[in-house]
Amino acid sequence: MEDEFQEEGLAFTITIPTQDEIDKWEDEVPVPTPPVHNHDMVVEAWEKHNKKMNSMKYKAKIYIRLRAQVDDSAGNAVRQACGRLSDLNIQKLRLGKMIEIDFEAPNKEYAKKEIETLSNRLFANTVIEDYEVWDIWEVD
Repeated sequence: MEDEFQEEGLAFTITIPTQDEIDKWEDEVPVPTPPVHNHDMVVEAWEKHNKKMNSMKYKAKIYIRLRAQVDDSAGNAVRQACGRLSDLNIQKLRLGKMIEIDFEAPNKEYAKKEIETLSNRLFANTVIEDYEVWDIWEVD
């Protein structure tokens, strides 16, 4: 086989290993084993199901606004538009977001902790925004 490639002038050769070389390589290189999962997926699914069955329904309201040090250009634009549409002398206007969530949780303490985590890590850009969890209450 090598003769064919050498005759065509190609710049590589193919070396075919002997069985002894293959055996030696197999002894030296460990065979990867699949990861072992130390959890039972059926038990996990039942635990998740039971957790939902024991959960209560809640509502939460979170208010998010720009920090005082951050310029609210959208708020300024709305303030100017208010001046054109109304006789009110609006000195300052800042815009914010209100997030309302319907969710289930096992208890109110857990609900508060999770809503705080979501507000801090997802809903608010904490570099430029502050948030306040206004209320969390149980619903029927």
